[in-house]
Amino acid sequence: MGDINLSLVVIHAKDAVRFYVKGCNPQSRRYLGYQLLHCRDQLRQDCNKHHDLWRMHEIWEVERTDAYAFRPVRAVANGGEWECAIRQ
Repeated sequence: MGDINLSLVVIHAKDAVRFYVKGCNPQSRRYLGYQLLHCRDQLRQDCNKHHDLWRMHEIWEVERTDAYAFRPVRAVANGGEWECAIRQ
């Protein structure tokens, strides 16, 4: 499976970056999985303004099953909870 002790695993796709950060237990296969999504869309239908940005999306507790494969365990935060989580 590769090095189980990698503390950071990054997987990049066309419009997403997923990065997995390992907890402090070296024997565990659990990570926190973060999703950074590239969002491009019209802001309003009646204007020509568009947005093109990267947004933090969900965080999941995941279990590493292979070198670049992770199984979701439970949701930690959804995309709408980021602003409050950063303030706290």
